[in-house]
Parts: sequence; structure tokens; C-alpha cells
Amino acid sequence: MPYEMPVSSSFKYQIVATLILVACACGAQQLQSPATSSSQARGAEPDARKAELRARLNEIERRIQKEHGERVKYISPSAGEEPFRSYYDRFTERLEAAGTANFPKNQGASVYGKVLLVVYVSSNGRIQKIHIVRTDSAFLEKHAVSVVRSTAPLEPFPTEMRRSADSVAMSASFNYTRD
Repeated sequence: MPYEMPVSSSFKYQIVATLILVACACGAQQLQSPATSSSQARGAEPDARKAELRARLNEIERRIQKEHGERVKYISPSAGEEPFRSYYDRFTERLEAAGTANFPKNQGASVYGKVLLVVYVSSNGRIQKIHIVRTDSAFLEKHAVSVVRSTAPLEPFPTEMRRSADSVAMSASFNYTRD
């Protein structure tokens, strides 16, 4: 008989929320690519999907808060509401600067690939945890985590953010490519 780990409902909600956050992040990255005439005709489809995912994420946030008193806001590149959007933008700017300044090298050779993370940050700007969603290699995973940790602490939440969240979960995507 297979072993089943007992999991709290809050943890289950966090897993689902993380998956939705990743879907939003991946969708936003695809939406940033140049549009062709045929994709413009389908333009409403990604927006509708993004809205549906955001609505599900909002519902999960409400359930976590109701059941466990945790006020976690899940933020992705498609986050549109202020001040969360500005906070996310500043976070990604710091990551880009740190990631560019510290391009991954293994024994002097550049390492290329992708890593997708979810970074949990408390209202005081401290990184609570980093969840690895997808990685091309263990080396890149360690490097990406190191880059995220090097940006800590982040800025404390502005008052407006503190009113609705005790912490945030933000997607972070690293894409190390040749120029």
C-alpha cells in the first residue's frame, strides 16, 4: 500500500496557488512575444484565460485566509493591481541586475538554461522560502537560489500592501541564454 503523506488543507491550497501562479507567469511570458496577425485574432483567448486563473488564485487566497488566518498574495508578471505590480517590478529589476552581474559559470564555462522559482517574502522584506518549480540543472537551481538570496532583504511592504497581505509569493524566472 503506497504511503500518503498527511497534508493540511492550507498546504494543498498553497500548492494549487503556486501552480496557478506559474501558469500566470508562463502565460505572461508568452504574451510578451511579438504578435502576428493570426495571434492577434486570438488575443482575447489568453486574456480570458489569465482572468480565469487570477480569479481562481483570488479564491484560494480567500480560503487560506479564512481557514488559517494567513494573508498571502500571489503575484505574477500579469499582476495588474497596485501596489503589488510595482513591488513585483522592483523585485524583478533587482533579480535581473543580480543575475546579469553573476552569470552562472561552472569551472570557468558559462552555463545556459532556465529556472522557475516562487519566492515567498514577508511584509518586512525578508525572504521566507524559495520553492523550485522547474529547473534545467541542479547547478542552475543552486545559482538561481543564490541570486535570489543575494537580493535580500527586499524593501518592506508599503502601507497599502500591508493592509491586504502579510506575505507575498512571487514568480521568478531565470533564462540564461547566449546573446
